[in-house]
Amino acid sequence: MSFDFSKTFPLLPLRDAVVFPSTTRRILVGRDMSLRALEYAESHDNEIILVAQRDVNVEELQNPMLDLYSVGVAAHVSNVTPFPNGCVKVVLEGEQIVDMRSIMMQDGFLHVTVSARKDGIKASEKARAFDEVLAKFREYATKRNIAEGMVDAFFGMDKQLNAYYGMIPFLQVSLAEKQTFLELTSIDEMSVRLLALMELPEDNDN
Repeated sequence: MSFDFSKTFPLLPLRDAVVFPSTTRRILVGRDMSLRALEYAESHDNEIILVAQRDVNVEELQNPMLDLYSVGVAAHVSNVTPFPNGCVKVVLEGEQIVDMRSIMMQDGFLHVTVSARKDGIKASEKARAFDEVLAKFREYATKRNIAEGMVDAFFGMDKQLNAYYGMIPFLQVSLAEKQTFLELTSIDEMSVRLLALMELPEDNDN
């Protein structure tokens, strides 16, 4: 689905996650401004912008343009499940990387204007080291007890970039490192970073 970037969108700040295009993520939402943003999205084509917080421990965003990363993802809300304590579990489908342009608080939640990221990686791009990355991820997945069926799914994807985006959430790396992948402009650079992060130390029996 295409987004009309001439309008404003509700913004959902993510405290401990980075959502990538062509991936689905389930998160728990409890902050009032986030619940209001979700409610607005549900009545406006389920469209929402997802942006990670720089500091996961910050509860109140004093200056959103500084407290949030400048690159996020346009997404769709596909399912919201309420809990008795007021929190909700929401299923989010990442669609397209975007650059933040402006953020304002209105009606109790953040509204944002964005633009499509022009220098981002094209979905049709091919990585020279793609086969090497897949092989390394299979090795990594075995040591990290990641389901074999999940690994096989990446081998069957028709777009290499989507396979990479699917791998990243499984890596045991910091939020900042995952955010870096969202901002890269070269699929070959992404290959290099993935290979480096999946380089596990050898077991030491001594």
